Order: sequence, then C-alpha cells, then structure tokens
Amino acid sequence: MSLDRDFGRNFDSTVTSVHNPWISDVVPPIEQDLRLFEFPEDVEAVLRNAEELPAQAEDRSGIITNPIIAARKELSDLPEFDILSRTKGGFYDHYKAGDASVADVMRYTLGAATAKPEVMEYVGFYWSTTFGTEKPIFPSDANNERNTNVSAAREWFSNNQETMANFLKDPLYDLASKFVSSHSRALGEFDLVCGVGIRRALDSLKSLPFDENTVKQVEIFLTSRLQDERSELLEQCVQLEVASAEEAIDKYRGGILLSSPHDYGYALDDLQRCLSYDEVRSQINEDDAAAAIESLEKWRAFVADAFDDVKYMNSSDILGEKSLRAKPPISIKEIDECMYSGIMTEAEKGQYLALREKIVQYENIVREYSPLGMDDGDDFSESRQVILDDEDFRKRFAQEVRFAIDPVRLARKLAGGSDFVFDDELTSRALHVLASEDEDFIQELNLTDEANKVKAILQEGRDSRKFGDLDIIDSLLKSEFTEGERKCLMLLGARNIYDKVVNRIDIYGRNGKIFEDKIVDMTDLIMDRLDLAGVEHEIGADEFAEAAINTCNNKLK
Repeated sequence: MSLDRDFGRNFDSTVTSVHNPWISDVVPPIEQDLRLFEFPEDVEAVLRNAEELPAQAEDRSGIITNPIIAARKELSDLPEFDILSRTKGGFYDHYKAGDASVADVMRYTLGAATAKPEVMEYVGFYWSTTFGTEKPIFPSDANNERNTNVSAAREWFSNNQETMANFLKDPLYDLASKFVSSHSRALGEFDLVCGVGIRRALDSLKSLPFDENTVKQVEIFLTSRLQDERSELLEQCVQLEVASAEEAIDKYRGGILLSSPHDYGYALDDLQRCLSYDEVRSQINEDDAAAAIESLEKWRAFVADAFDDVKYMNSSDILGEKSLRAKPPISIKEIDECMYSGIMTEAEKGQYLALREKIVQYENIVREYSPLGMDDGDDFSESRQVILDDEDFRKRFAQEVRFAIDPVRLARKLAGGSDFVFDDELTSRALHVLASEDEDFIQELNLTDEANKVKAILQEGRDSRKFGDLDIIDSLLKSEFTEGERKCLMLLGARNIYDKVVNRIDIYGRNGKIFEDKIVDMTDLIMDRLDLAGVEHEIGADEFAEAAINTCNNKLK
C-alpha cells in the first residue's frame, strides 16, 4: 500500500468488480495489512530484518492520559489507516497482545509519521516501549524476556539508524516549517524561530534511540533546508499576518462588545503586533486600521468606566440576609407541575383542579390590569368590582401588588438584568394600579400607603428630563438600600444584560436569526441603568446598538 496522498482516490469506492481489501467482509490478519505499506527500498530492506524481532509490549489501556486514543483520532481521516482500526482496538490491540514485531511497530509508526507528521507526538509511545527509552510502568515486572526483546530491538535500530533518520527528515521538516511559517515573530527573528521549530520537531524523536551524532546531522539538515526556503516561509508568514490583521480590522472597526478591558487590550496588542511589520502594514488600508484601533480603545474605556466598580461583586454582596415579603399564593404553573409530578392522590388531584379553576378565573380578570406602560387614561372599572366582591381575589390581588414593589425583590431582578416592563407583568400591573386615580379601589385593597409612595415618586419625576419604570424602581429602592448600593445594583443589572449580548443570550427571534429589535432594547436598558448609576461615557445609543449587532453577527460566522 502506497503512502501517496492519491491513495484515497484508488480505494475509496465501494462499487468495484475487483477485490478491494478495504471493503472485504473478512478482515485479514493485521500483520498482512501492515505489509501493504510501501517504503523506499532501503527502508524495506532494514524492516525485513526486524520481522523476527518481537516488540516489547506494555498495556497502557487503563491510563487516562493514554496517547493511543489521540493517535487513532489523528489518523481516522486517512484511508490508509482505516483497516488498522477496524478491529476492536486496531493496531494497539495487536501490539499489546504481544503479537507485533519490531517491523510491525516501525511500519505502523513510520507510515503515520509520513501521512501526518504531527502524529509522531502520540505514536512515540510505541517507540519508547519497543526500544526501552522509557522506564516500564511497573518496574517490578521487568524480566529477562523484556530485557532481551529491548536489547535486540535497540541493536537493530543502532545498525540502521541512518536509514531511519533519512526517512524521517521530510516529516520532521514538515513539522519545523509549519511552526516557522505560522509565527509572526519569524519576520523579525527568523533564526530564533527556526531554532525553536527545529527543537520542537526533534523532540518527536526522543522516543527513538538515535545517537547524538545522528540527531546532530538531522538538525544540520533541517537548519540548512529552512534557510534555503527562507523567502518562501517568510512570505507564508506575512500572508498569514495580513489575513489576521484584515480579519481583526473588519471585526473591530465597526465597534464590538468584549467581556472586559483586558479582552480589548489583548485584541489591540494582537492587531498592533501584526501592523508593526512593514511587510504586513504595506498591504493593509491605513484608514481602516486606524479606525479599528480607535474603536478598540474607545470601547475599552467604556467597559472599564461602566463595569470596573462591580468587577468582583455580585448581588449577594448587597442583598445579604435581606428577605422577601410573603410571595403570592400558588400559580397555575405550580399547580400543573404538582398535577403531573405523579405523587398526588386522586383526592388531592380533585382539590387541585378546583383550585386551578379558581386561579384561572382570577388570572383572566387581572390580565386586564397588565398594560405596558402607565397611561393615566386606563382604568379597571369593568373588573374591579369582581375583585372586591370575592374575598380571596381581593386578598390575593393586594398581596401581589405589595410583593411586586418589594425593594428586595426589585433589587434581585434588577441585578439579574430584568427589564421589568417586557418580562415582568407583576411589576407593571402593580405600578399601574398604584398610579391610578381610583382612590376607592386602592382604599378597599388597603394599599393607600403604597399608592401614596408611588404617586410621590411620579410627581417628582414629571419634572425630570426622562422618567420611566426604571426610575420608579430606583426610587423604591431608597427605603431599603443606600445610594451606593443602589448604584451598584444598577451597574450589576447593566452588566448582566451586557454579558447576555456578548454571549448571544436571549437575542434570537422565532426563525433562529438574530432579533435586532431585541438587541436594541437590551442596549437601551444598559444605557438607562448606566445613566441612573451616574456613569459618564462617550458612547451613543445608536453606536451601542450597532456594536451589539456586530458582536452577535460576528459570533455567528
């Protein structure tokens, strides 16, 4: 079997009139499969001399960090290794059973090194045990047979190490050149990066018993070849950096939201590093690059100003042992969960069903009391009497209103990023009721004190430049929290919504695409909270929304 990359084209079809060993119903012995590998004649000659030498095997299947799985994964997309993986454990089972020869080990590992050089990091396990370059896992198990096997394998390798070294030069160069061509530092320190790349490549040989002189000769070869192809490698490096810079500029110049000032700093450093090379900078639009850098610096300052004060804080730091008022009675959702839990008796189900019917009636009535906003023209005349006439309804309604404006509850929802208007029907309804002019209704519910508090807040707010539900909530917190705590709660709320945008949480419409209107709503909420926290910044609402949309679209690429 040839290691040529055209192998897959020769044996990838299951429709053939010629016998194809790769699709045979009968799996041939794995030793025969290994013989299908074709190597240069000098390598074949030395491998034939190792066919009678047993390979010392050690079972590593119980070791979590076992490289064998990694090797299989790396080789899984190569058809020439497919047959060697069809058995239960592939080549490894053949090896650990003690059935493999030194030639088998070398055919498998040399084939892997040629097909995918990076796999040498993993198949080195076979070399280290076969040639005794690594101590056995259980030294007490070492015996004369093991010593005999290892000694014979090392003697064979010592006599043929030049042939092995010559064969491995190309895979090693592949490793070293890929390292050099992918490191921008090579543009300024080519020799240094080459040295690192060569050392990393030679590390792949540490499990083979090469003598120092042979390793030195391989190193000289790699150094010379890298120097010969210096221009080509540097050009590859330049083009990678140009592509990286262009991608970063396209990503950042329109504004983007990152989690922390440090993230902006890393992005700036990476972009400026790319642009520090004349060869790269000459291929980049200077205006676009400047715009990207300016944008990163601007947004870094914004995130630092907005959120540094709450960087290591959460709501429990403020709320502490503060407790909630009594929650409203059970909801339909809670009843349904109990009904379908499977732990209720038939009698209990009957009671719950009756209760559920009552709650449905109640919720149908109060649903009219949940307007979005607080229009003074809205009233509840059609249903108010039904609530007042039913003692259970009246108590439940009043309890819900009090619970809805509980400062501790509001603080928890605020710090969690709630918008209170669009996702909190309870709060919206309570504020609407307490702001109404239906004094009799409010008195019957025994909510006069709560209503007076809300109306005083509203009266104070009518003279302000901007006033909405969030301002009311901020004012309600004064009874329970200090000014500094309220500021932190606002910042925590803003931070939680900001993180949702950055991480693409709650931003999708029903079609699975980004819901831009939702993103705009979220950025507006962030701005409102920052304003109430007294954070000064230079970011406009439209600019914020655009950056948020860019962020979400970029994450989807």
